[in-house]
Amino acid sequence: MLDLLLAGCIALGILLGIISGLTPGLHLNNFAAMLLAVSPQLIGHGLSPFHMASIILAASISQ
Repeated sequence: MLDLLLAGCIALGILLGIISGLTPGLHLNNFAAMLLAVSPQLIGHGLSPFHMASIILAASISQ
């Protein structure tokens, strides 16, 4: 289950990186700030900080 969740987080990060790369004025820092704002809710639903970091890392690589 952990591998499937990690793969989903990486896929979400790649999607966010593509969106931020194609949209003028929208940067990865905006997505990171939004992710930080909702992180207590995500941790409550079982998403660890490692998974959130993998989203940001995948987005930064794919941008």
